[in-house]
Amino acid sequence: MKMKLKKREVKRSTRTQYNVDFLKDRLTTETFRLTVRNKYEALQDLLDEGNMDIDTQWQQIKEMWTSTCSEVLGKKKYQQKDWISADTLNKVQVRKEKKGAINNSRTRAAKATAQEEYTEANRAVKNSVKTDKANFIEDLAKEAEDASAQGNMKQLYEITRKFAGKLKRTDLSKIRMAMYLPVMKTS
Repeated sequence: MKMKLKKREVKRSTRTQYNVDFLKDRLTTETFRLTVRNKYEALQDLLDEGNMDIDTQWQQIKEMWTSTCSEVLGKKKYQQKDWISADTLNKVQVRKEKKGAINNSRTRAAKATAQEEYTEANRAVKNSVKTDKANFIEDLAKEAEDASAQGNMKQLYEITRKFAGKLKRTDLSKIRMAMYLPVMKTS
């Protein structure tokens, strides 16, 4: 006798997530603040009239924030890595635009020039990601070294958990060196 179990559907959140990592960039932050300020002033004029109930006011405020976030920040498409900088994300956006130019080009010459531009943009993105990752690893190695020198084992283990099984052996060796060097000095 065989028994089949029913598959359980995983319910996903219907909430829209916005790419708030773009707020790390100073120019984007200022654009966001300016847009919110302008929309809020326009909304304040409507709210001062006083003929709206609280639900309508809430909907107006909610619409103001969601429209500002979608205009300035855009929707978050995937889980963002902690170590990717805002500059790299901007380069990725440029690369997407170059890819669209390749797909929309009509002549062979236009397609060839668009392909060259895309290749340059792709190379820039890869180099930027590589440097961001190296900087992130170096920073964590320094943090691990400081934590082990201070005897803060909780922070040291949290840092090593970030690396667990996701890095190459050469990257892990830097962390191991940072963890064991202060111990060797005291012995």
